[in-house]
Amino acid sequence: MKHDSRIIVFGDIHGCFKAAERAVQLANEENALAVFLGDYVDRGPDSMKTLEILIEAKKKNPDWIFLRGNHDQMLLNLINCTTEPYREFKVPNGLSSNEKTTKEFIKWQNCSRKLKEEIFLFLQSTLFYHETEEWIFVHAPLKDNTVSLDEKTEEQLIWNYDLNPIWDGKQFIHGHDTVTRPTTTNKGMNINTLCGYGGVLTGMLILISYPLASINMARKQRLASFSISEEGVLMNKSQHICNLHKPKHSPKIAKELALPLQTKIIFKNIPLLQKNKNTPKHSPTNTVDNDMETQ
Repeated sequence: MKHDSRIIVFGDIHGCFKAAERAVQLANEENALAVFLGDYVDRGPDSMKTLEILIEAKKKNPDWIFLRGNHDQMLLNLINCTTEPYREFKVPNGLSSNEKTTKEFIKWQNCSRKLKEEIFLFLQSTLFYHETEEWIFVHAPLKDNTVSLDEKTEEQLIWNYDLNPIWDGKQFIHGHDTVTRPTTTNKGMNINTLCGYGGVLTGMLILISYPLASINMARKQRLASFSISEEGVLMNKSQHICNLHKPKHSPKIAKELALPLQTKIIFKNIPLLQKNKNTPKHSPTNTVDNDMETQ
């Protein structure tokens, strides 16, 4: 018989080590399995320190999941000498450059031998996706469910921005593309809320309740959103606790909200989770309730 499941998923950190430190602390406080969606380096104040924090967290919590982002891959390529510094290269949405990552690579070169090895092994150990019974966790958004998850290329899993043709498979949480607040599109939820760009690090807590009688009975799911500033301040520790209730969205309304019908998310105290140019970078704290019944 399964016990209730608690998973907390964190978006892109981008060198904001204080946010990373608070995320590790929050996962332990919530007694949840942590999943980090990648992009640990570039842009923030100290990528090497961020990696040190995550390496220590992995040692203490070997069951935690650390995914690989495109920026982590660029650093790994420089370490492995499979690409040259300060180079432009083609990616699915055009051209990119490893200029920022080259600066982090130079910092890596100046680390102690022990730390350099630990960072290399950590980056090598990161996964391209993680799948549970209810969710897929991946760095870049998924598209085209005619290509199965295990058949997708590494490039598609860490570099993709395109949502068409749409992914109509299992619901997923991702980062990579930047949004001002958690955003749902088709079956995906984007939680890369501009950490490293002056925004916040989002942690999405997923609580799945399994019935005591039988695992084959319907199970309920609840989501709660946390915001952590780049300085490591938890902005809504108390607001994530709320009562479960049955959402009353009709299929038509659910379709208009662009939500997976089986998820039926209700958003409290915030507008629909969509891109909004008028939204301030430091968004209000968000709480998300979700009842999901799966047979």
